[in-house]
Amino acid sequence: VELRINKTWATKLGLEPPELKTVEESWVAWVSGKALPLVKRRLGEISDTMPTGPWGTEDFQKMREVRWLEGAKYKMEVFLESIDKHKWVFVPEEWLFKPVQVAEFGERYLWKKAERVVLMSATIISVDQLCRDLGIPRSDVEFIDLPSDFPPQRRPIYYRPAATLNYKNEDFTLPKMLKDIDVILDRHARQKVLIHTVSYRRAKFIMENSEHGARMVSYEDAAGRADALERLIESAEPTVLVASSMERGVDLYHDLCRAIIITKVPYANLGDKQVAARLYGDKKHGQSWYAVQTVRSLVQASGRGMRSREDFCQTYILDGEFDRLWK
Repeated sequence: VELRINKTWATKLGLEPPELKTVEESWVAWVSGKALPLVKRRLGEISDTMPTGPWGTEDFQKMREVRWLEGAKYKMEVFLESIDKHKWVFVPEEWLFKPVQVAEFGERYLWKKAERVVLMSATIISVDQLCRDLGIPRSDVEFIDLPSDFPPQRRPIYYRPAATLNYKNEDFTLPKMLKDIDVILDRHARQKVLIHTVSYRRAKFIMENSEHGARMVSYEDAAGRADALERLIESAEPTVLVASSMERGVDLYHDLCRAIIITKVPYANLGDKQVAARLYGDKKHGQSWYAVQTVRSLVQASGRGMRSREDFCQTYILDGEFDRLWK
């Protein structure tokens, strides 16, 4: 749930941004006074020109524009309806508004669709926090918690605090951690390994300085992610994938991954205004929300190489911050 002003479409509609581009209030007035009226007017103009008979190429292009305009109109209306009642954050460089909490939208987008809903996940972590996040009364929920049938002996997790990483001390602590990374890679010299770094900068340092650099593949942006993953999968060698964003949606079963190294506890980025507002804006539940997000990411990251009860994969957590999270 967000309102992002598409700059390409704004240009097509002749919409100039407000003069005070970094001021939230000027954008709210711009949406209500300029953008939304123009979108409605353009929708009316296109509707009047749509044919009743067979469509040509130009008509399909018009329909594409209609769909975008209808989506933009709906999002603007939801935004204007909510902005006075609930807190949103504004990202001026992206022309983007995001609600701090999305619980208010649960009924509108999810729960009114059916009388009963089944939510299934291996990483719910906290049902109470899930209910708060999605706007569900806890009394309306029956929570069924089932144990994993993946034997713990086949998926051990080793906590080896090599260093405590943060942005300020990383130039000093990352070289210390790299020594432990190389020791682990020596142990898994004949197996494929996934290293989670949580940042491109950290991935680049490991690639350039590890004794096992010749085994490693990585990527420098989102566009190269799929290619690096494919190289790991297709390789007949004991390749090491150094990844900044492979915590979810990656299926490295059996020999595709026998060890996972987590170099950094994956705390949500406090540079994101929405994340910071959720953490600091809710004194009662902000810390709980932040911890649950982190634990969920950590569980996801450790599960990329353990894909069935017959599989096996070892996980190493090297960041000393894990101790604080565990407590």
